[in-house]
Amino acid sequence: MFLRSLCAALIAAVAIFNSGCATLADARAARGTGEARIYDVPADAVWTALPGVLKEAGLDFVGDNRQEGYALAQRGISLLSYGEHVAIFVQEMRPGPKTRVEVVSKKAMATNVLAPNWEGEILDKLGQKLARPGAAPVVAGIDDVDAVPLNERGKQGYRDWLTKKMPRAFVIGEGGAWNSSWGTTPANLGEPNDPVQRAMQNCQKRGVKNCKLYAVDDRVVWVPD
Repeated sequence: MFLRSLCAALIAAVAIFNSGCATLADARAARGTGEARIYDVPADAVWTALPGVLKEAGLDFVGDNRQEGYALAQRGISLLSYGEHVAIFVQEMRPGPKTRVEVVSKKAMATNVLAPNWEGEILDKLGQKLARPGAAPVVAGIDDVDAVPLNERGKQGYRDWLTKKMPRAFVIGEGGAWNSSWGTTPANLGEPNDPVQRAMQNCQKRGVKNCKLYAVDDRVVWVPD
């Protein structure tokens, strides 16, 4: 009798434990339940800033899916928490440039009252990175070649890029490096169709550090450090 009662208690405890656990999938599925803000910047500027913002907050950036509009981050077990799972949803609004960002923060263990809620902190840091919530960062016009932070050779590359048809993307990196891409039919098989992904990928393949989008289509999205 005692053994049967003990088994029943253990089964109940496991059920309670499992029901109180959350995963990255749970955070992603909880879209619409988090804290959200609107920033007067293009979505590309948000995507570019997110990895650094999450790292600064102390979270591990898991990855993003820009096509579906979300990014994932998490923090492992610490002295006060069993960990947290975070989903960030990015939605560009029209007319723009405006982007709505929602952050959903889930405790790995729901009963852990000491686990932090990352929603407000991430949105605050993102606002600081982009300038401030509700205010567009000071950026150059798309045709302002002199404002491009590159040497004359790089500026000429930018001039040439401006003559290309959209969709298109221009990326800059450390040491005066740059890369440009346009169209949805890459010259090399296996490269992404999206010119933004293609330009970023080609920049990183060259071993360039700190590759960032400078301009996409007809707008500058670069946010100075």
